[in-house]
Amino acid sequence: MLPHGMLQQWILAYDQPSLLDSALPELALVLNASHCWLFVGLEESQPLASWPQDADHQALFSHADLLLKNHVLVQSGILHTLNNQPNLHICRLSGNSAQPRILVWQTPENSNRDSAQAADLSTTELSTTDLSTQVAVLLFFGQLLQKHHDDSQATSERGRRDLQEAMLANQLNDLRNQVNTIRELQQLMSAMMLCREPEELYKLAVEQLRTILPGCRSALMLYDPATGQVQGTFGTDNEGNTADERHIIYNYHDQTSEFNQALRSQDQELVIKDNAPLYTQHTIVGVGWNAMVILRDENGPIAWFALDNLLSQRPLTAAQQVLLITFSRMVSSVLVQMLREKQLRFLHEGLLAMAEADNLLLACKVAVEKIKALGVDRAAILLWDPEQQMLRGTYGCDEIGQLRNEQALTIDPYADPVIVPMLTEQDYFKVRRDAPLFNDLHLIGIGWHLSAGLWHCGRFYGAIFADNLLSRRVMTSHQQTILHLFSAVVASLMARFQSEQQLRQLNLSLDNQVQTRTQELNEANQRLLELSYHDPLTGLFNRRYFDQVISEWMAQTPAPGLILIDIDAFKAFNDIYGHPAGDECLRAFADALKAAGRGCVVSRMGGEEFSILIPADLLPQLDILIGELMNLTEQISIPHRGSPFGILTFSAGYASGEGKNSTELYRNADQALYQAKQRGRHCLVQAGTARSGQAKLAHTHRPATLTDSNQQQANQRQSAALTDGQENALPLASGT
Repeated sequence: MLPHGMLQQWILAYDQPSLLDSALPELALVLNASHCWLFVGLEESQPLASWPQDADHQALFSHADLLLKNHVLVQSGILHTLNNQPNLHICRLSGNSAQPRILVWQTPENSNRDSAQAADLSTTELSTTDLSTQVAVLLFFGQLLQKHHDDSQATSERGRRDLQEAMLANQLNDLRNQVNTIRELQQLMSAMMLCREPEELYKLAVEQLRTILPGCRSALMLYDPATGQVQGTFGTDNEGNTADERHIIYNYHDQTSEFNQALRSQDQELVIKDNAPLYTQHTIVGVGWNAMVILRDENGPIAWFALDNLLSQRPLTAAQQVLLITFSRMVSSVLVQMLREKQLRFLHEGLLAMAEADNLLLACKVAVEKIKALGVDRAAILLWDPEQQMLRGTYGCDEIGQLRNEQALTIDPYADPVIVPMLTEQDYFKVRRDAPLFNDLHLIGIGWHLSAGLWHCGRFYGAIFADNLLSRRVMTSHQQTILHLFSAVVASLMARFQSEQQLRQLNLSLDNQVQTRTQELNEANQRLLELSYHDPLTGLFNRRYFDQVISEWMAQTPAPGLILIDIDAFKAFNDIYGHPAGDECLRAFADALKAAGRGCVVSRMGGEEFSILIPADLLPQLDILIGELMNLTEQISIPHRGSPFGILTFSAGYASGEGKNSTELYRNADQALYQAKQRGRHCLVQAGTARSGQAKLAHTHRPATLTDSNQQQANQRQSAALTDGQENALPLASGT
């Protein structure tokens, strides 16, 4: 029977360590063990508990580890002994296959338990004497171990789930805070987008920043990278109210090294300096953290927010730092967009206002007013007189910045070293600092001075001058950029006004010239068109016109006919009589062809080759046309010693376009011309048409006035052609 009192105590154990402390001694009594060890794992066993605690277990662990590594079968609820250690026993209590809980115990050597002898080299079961009680106790002990292990795992899992839930809750709260912050920033962004002028944006941004970070002082400082000058806008006084700080001007080198290094960096946006002295108007008013949040455009820093915790003395949290960077980026984007829009608006309005001026002097007045509206104290525009080599005044400002007419002012540019360079340097634009400032050629102060040459299309038209005599404010790079662009606009308008007078004088004569030239151009175009379609030597149509007409006529029904003509032995004619005589010969022949081919398109195809394109309505008169052609050479009667006929002759071939395209028509006529050459020349071969059961026949037409000797020569060539298998040539004495 199981010892219920002992087992009840085991059940009451609240965790695994307390169970092991109470169970191992009692388990040793049940097992009649002198030592007990409990460990976890098979491959790499780890000791879990032992009894007694002060015993040396190294040898036992070695035996047990060796047993397990030799893959001795250890089953749950079965007691085993080692064959070489009969008083050493092992039993698997509980746990999974990878991490089982193994109990090893050692009985005294004189115990009757050692009567159980090993049956083989591995293990053997113990004696069944009281064995069931031992197994039951061991299994119950293993179940309690497993229960405590499972409870511990469940507690750990609950803790892990609770931790995850808490972390998710924190993340959800962070997301809610971020959403609320984004909404606030969106509202701030909308408010800033409504600002029309940069000064409105500066003040609003400073005040909104104090709303985002209660208890902090904020100020916005503008930075000009070109000059290194820093100029204030709006800030916060010691009571937390907005203060106008536009009078503050200093060099950025006057700041601490940490802030200057951040300005020179490419990506640093926030700098925080703890335990720093806090200032108001260069006077130390306390100690706390001081921060710089840099505003950048695509080129680098343009401004920054200066902040401190003089009023609240609260630290700046990580979330507030992220909010600061986000806010600064928003202000930077709005500011850059506003400055660009203002720049474009200024140029557009200035251009429109000057364009509406009736004359150049009034346009210069408008330009000076626009420059002053940009925040410049004084400005003036002078025009260049190329005849007198002088600069003459238009409009400018007196010593108190009032606009005035300065037409009486003249300046010798070669006597002023500031003006001399702008006479030769195009796109001249200079800003001098600590320069002498003048009024009516008298020195009245020192400050920055701007001079810009008015050049357009390589011509000098005048100059713009400006200074800060009254306010002493630094000219920002933004102002310089606008004035540089504006000077180009003024120069272009000057060029326009000076050109308009010349244009008005030329308009009347140009109108007449345009009409005359238009008429001449139309006539020239007509002549060019005619020339493009005519041969310059003979006056006949050329190959270009021939190709165009034949394509059009072949698309009609009925189709036209074509005669191709080639002057016989024309190279010999040129060799004997010379090329000038050959040209005259071609002209005479062309005139005769044109007369014979009335109503047809007579063209010179090139060299001594000609064509006659016969329209369909003249094809019934084809025989008459051929007859006229055959008697053509006798009519013009041009002597030719190189010809067997003694005069200039030609060969020709005719083909009909019926059922063919333009290429086939030309090829058939060319083949007929070739046959005429083969048949002794001085003839026209008319390509025959196929009749049912007959081959194609080619008809040969010859002049009626051939001499007997020439006729005999022609007949000999004709007989030779027949002997060679050519088609029959039928001489027609009548020319038809």
